[in-house]
Amino acid sequence: MPRSIVVLGGGISGLSAAYYLSRLVPQAHIRLIESNKRAGGFIKTQQVNDHLIFEAGPRTLRPHGTSGTVLLDMIKDLDLSPLLVNIPKSHPSAQHRYIEYHGQINQLPSGLADMLLHSPPIMDSVITAGMREPFLARASTTKDESLYNFMERRFNEHTALNLMGAMAHGIYAGDAKQLSVHSTFPILAACEQEYGSVVLGMLSGKLSVESPRERQLADACRAKDPEWFKQMQQSSVLGFLPGLGALPSRLTQFLSSQPNVSMQLGETVSRLDGQSSHQIEITTSQGQIYHADHIVSTLPSHALARISMPTTTSLPHLTHNPSADVALVNLAYEKCKVKPGLDGFGFLTPHADTMPPSQFPGLLGMIFDSNSLGVQDQDSNMVRFTAMIGGADWNLAFGSLHDNDAISSKALTMATAALSKYLEIHESPAHYHCRILRQCIPQYLVGHRQRMNELHAALQHSFGHTMSVTGASYLGVSVPDCIKHSRMLIEDLVDTGALGSKQAVITGLEKVTLPMYYKL
Repeated sequence: MPRSIVVLGGGISGLSAAYYLSRLVPQAHIRLIESNKRAGGFIKTQQVNDHLIFEAGPRTLRPHGTSGTVLLDMIKDLDLSPLLVNIPKSHPSAQHRYIEYHGQINQLPSGLADMLLHSPPIMDSVITAGMREPFLARASTTKDESLYNFMERRFNEHTALNLMGAMAHGIYAGDAKQLSVHSTFPILAACEQEYGSVVLGMLSGKLSVESPRERQLADACRAKDPEWFKQMQQSSVLGFLPGLGALPSRLTQFLSSQPNVSMQLGETVSRLDGQSSHQIEITTSQGQIYHADHIVSTLPSHALARISMPTTTSLPHLTHNPSADVALVNLAYEKCKVKPGLDGFGFLTPHADTMPPSQFPGLLGMIFDSNSLGVQDQDSNMVRFTAMIGGADWNLAFGSLHDNDAISSKALTMATAALSKYLEIHESPAHYHCRILRQCIPQYLVGHRQRMNELHAALQHSFGHTMSVTGASYLGVSVPDCIKHSRMLIEDLVDTGALGSKQAVITGLEKVTLPMYYKL
C-alpha cells in the first residue's frame, strides 16, 4: 500500500476524496492541498446576521439516484441528518416551476392532465411536437450532438430554445447550442437509440444511465437503513438549516481531526515531476516540496493543465471545455413589503436566441429561496431571492466590464429590476450580496465523452498507477455527482489494489469506457 497520497484541490470533490481515503486507507498519510485559505470550493454560506443567511453558491441537493444515495450516506455518517431540511415532492416549490417567456412568467404543467387542461403560452406547439415525436425516424448515427440540435430534431425549434434552453441555463449556466446531449442529458439520447423515441423511452422507464457498479453502490448504502433512505428519497430537494456550507464545514472538521490527514490551505501547486522511484514530486508556489505515491487531482481540468509536468507527455483536452462565470445576487426583503406571489422554486429564462429578446439579457433565472427553504427564514422576517446572471450569456449581461465592483453593481441593478417587473417588488432590498463565481461550472461541449475516453487512455500511458482524476470537469457537475465520483474512485483504487500495484491502473474516468446506458 502507498505511504503517501496527495489530494489536489479542496472543493467538495477533494474533501470527499480525502474523507473516503482517510476511512479506507488509514495506514497511509493523506495530504490535501488547496489554493484558497478555506475549503469547500464554490459552496459558501454567507452569515448576514444572527437570523439571516445567503447561499453564495449551490443551495439545495437532489437526493435521487446513486448520486443522491451516496450523498445521503455521507450525511448520515457525518451526523448531519439532524440539520437536514427536506422538501417533499408535494411542496409547491417542487410542483410549481416557471419559465419567463415573452416578458411573462409561465408556470409549467405538473403532469399530462395539467398540460392538456392548463397549457401556458410557452407550451404552444410543445404538445403537438410531443405527440408527433414517436413517429419520427431515429437518427442514422449515434454521434454526439448539441442539446439544441437534438431537441430541435426530435421536437421543434421552439422546444429546443425555450424549454431545453432554460434547462441548460438552470443546470449548467450554459448554452444548449453548445452542450453535449451525450454528457449532459444522456437519457434522452439513450431513449432514441433504444426505442426510436424520447417520449416512448421515457414512458417505458426501463432505461438507466447508471452502471451496475453504481446501482450496487446505491443498494449497499440503502441497506444500512432502508426506511430512512426511503423517506429521504421521497424529498424533492434537501438543504441544511444553517446552510449548505454545513457540509464542507463538517468534512473539514472531520479531516482536521484525523491523525493521518494534513490539510495545506492557501498553497497553490505549481509543478509536478515524475521520479525514478515512481513517486511524484509536488512543488507549491510557496516553495514547499511534497512527495506522493499517488495523486488524486480534483482540480478543474484547466488548472491541472497549467501545472508544469516536464517528465510526462501532455494530457489532452484538459483545456477544451470552457467553464461558466456566474454572478450570484442574493437579496432579502422585509416580509411585509413583499406581496404574496409565485410559490414555486423560481423561474428560468430561455435561450438568448429566442424572440423577442429578453428585457434582461444575461439573466439566467431567479431562485425564490424562501419558498423552498423557508425554515431558514423563520426568525428573520425576511424573504430571500437569488438572481443568477451571466454564464453562457456573460457578454450579453456585462459586455466589456472587467472590474468586479462594476459587474456587481450592474448585476444588482438587473436583479432588482427583474424582481420589480416579475414580482412587483419595488422596494430596495434590506440586505444584498453579490459574488462573482469565476469558471464555476464546466461546460461539457459536444464530443466531451469521446475526449474523456482519450484522456483516460493518456492518463494510463503517462501516469500509470500514480495519478487519478475526479471532479466537476469530467463526469458530472452537481454536488452529489462530485461526491459519488470521488467515492467510487477511492473505492476502485482500494479494491483493485491500484494504490499499491504498478499493474492495476484506475484513472477515475473508467465510466466513459462503459456503455452509455443500460436496459433494466
